[in-house]
Amino acid sequence: MFTRLNIILLIFPVFLFCGCGVNVVSVVVSPATATMAVGGTQQFTATGRGAAGHTVPITVTWSTAGGIGTVSSIGYFTASALGDGYVYATYNGIVGSAAVTVTDQGSITGTVKNSGSSTLSGITVRLASDHTKSTTSSSSGTYSLSGISAGTVAVEAVGTLLYLTSTQEVVVVEGSSASCNFTLSPRVAVVSEAVTQSGTLVTINGSVKNNGESTVTQVSVTYVFYDITGLPIGSGATSLGDMTAGETNTFYLLVSLSSTTYNRYTATAAGEGY
Repeated sequence: MFTRLNIILLIFPVFLFCGCGVNVVSVVVSPATATMAVGGTQQFTATGRGAAGHTVPITVTWSTAGGIGTVSSIGYFTASALGDGYVYATYNGIVGSAAVTVTDQGSITGTVKNSGSSTLSGITVRLASDHTKSTTSSSSGTYSLSGISAGTVAVEAVGTLLYLTSTQEVVVVEGSSASCNFTLSPRVAVVSEAVTQSGTLVTINGSVKNNGESTVTQVSVTYVFYDITGLPIGSGATSLGDMTAGETNTFYLLVSLSSTTYNRYTATAAGEGY
């Protein structure tokens, strides 16, 4: 038989679960930012936060500012005009917001790597037709170009002493981000090698090719050998002089090691100008 105390105890957990009477101190709108084209849509959600940072389920009133679109009673936003504005969620006088940009432009993002799949930093990436739209790849090889007019554009990762320029065409859509990843080929590269060892002496016979369309000056080849811990135990370099476009030259290199055993080696071909 239920007593008054039994009823109170049954209701109390429901009372807590509903968040009734919990002091809401802020309203968080998600996503916090959105970018889209005219006609684009975005579903926003709102959550209440208590003083201790805990989540509180709430029912909010939605509104917009900036004249860029409309939002439904459940937070579904539709863009109708270009510009910057906000979507608001209000609960008991507490307002949360999300910044919205409606644009006729898009962006391009991607990663720059070499043929060995290592990411490359400091590589200039730009529009081929407008060099003011330019950036450099980050320490993790990523880049981002924004404010790009919609349409098909040519994007280039600019070559260096080590790498050739690479150009790709990208379709940019209003209010969206297009992906464009680059794999840069070496300007000059070791294309063949024969490595033999006798004691602590390593002999390398190989060839280097200029993959570019112009002369590379003062080409050199460098080999570095490492032990199992990753420490260098010997290195050597040789010069091949200038190499014209498409030219292949052979080289001979003798490297003295501090140990009779090496774990791995690296070979780098580079020039001083092109």
